[in-house]
Amino acid sequence: MELEYITSDSDIILQINAAKNFQKMLNAARNDGINLVVLRGFQSKSELKDWASNTNNIEDNYANNINQISPLSYGEYVTGYAVDIGDGNAPATNQNVEFEKTAAFQWLQNYAAYFSFEMIPADDEKDIGYEPWHWRYVGDRHSLETFYKNQPNIVSEESELILEDTELNNE
Repeated sequence: MELEYITSDSDIILQINAAKNFQKMLNAARNDGINLVVLRGFQSKSELKDWASNTNNIEDNYANNINQISPLSYGEYVTGYAVDIGDGNAPATNQNVEFEKTAAFQWLQNYAAYFSFEMIPADDEKDIGYEPWHWRYVGDRHSLETFYKNQPNIVSEESELILEDTELNNE
């Protein structure tokens, strides 16, 4: 796995294609007056295990009325494609369902797909709650296979078109 810093002044990393597209998305948002903030990116399994076992994280989430992050969404960070995004103009909404009321979230809803990012869907069967701050890159074959290979009925038409385009470009 090849990882790259999202920005030169950040310690958050993603897989190279995801990082490059995130940088483009970040610049486009800034041009539209939106202040996207990167909160979290790639984390190793040991980092996630340490984070999940830290009771202070859980207590802080409850104390701040933050929607609990689903344990099953932890695995997304290990892929290097998942990123948590906040609104720099509304930091109180970071990693909180209230993020959906921000200008940053509205901008992401309208434009993130142009940069091959999608919000991670809520899934009651897998106990993945609604996390409007949690997005993932789905712009290349590997990322699509990572998230959709074992779920063929979930692949959207848009994802299928991206996959076909990727196959054509790699031939």
